[in-house]
Amino acid sequence: MSDSVSPVDASVQTVAQDVVDAAVLGKKVLAAYKSGGASAATALLGDVVTAVEKDYADVKAALPSIKAGYKTTEFWLVVGVFVGNGLYTAFSGKALPIQVNAIVAGVTAIYIAARALTKSSPAAASTPAAK
Repeated sequence: MSDSVSPVDASVQTVAQDVVDAAVLGKKVLAAYKSGGASAATALLGDVVTAVEKDYADVKAALPSIKAGYKTTEFWLVVGVFVGNGLYTAFSGKALPIQVNAIVAGVTAIYIAARALTKSSPAAASTPAAK
């Protein structure tokens, strides 16, 4: 068997590593906030922006066939999460706990990644059967 990794597998591994790195960075920001407040957390903003830019580039390279636009369920899911979070904050007068936001973000990210992988796989493309 060959030990070589296909470009698709390498891209998926890169995106998976980005998710792990994002979780580590998120814990780092949370620890900074707990120990030094908002100013300590915002000091890491440069690292967060760099990570997001890298993640965006990696996902774009891994999933070039994703349809962009407002017609995707992924877009409306993210809009719903933001609107729901905003409505909760507006009506309750307090923000959702960070743990709840992390869980919602994780579930949303998993759904979006699963949809993206499903849409980009050649088996998902429907081809008319030959008659």
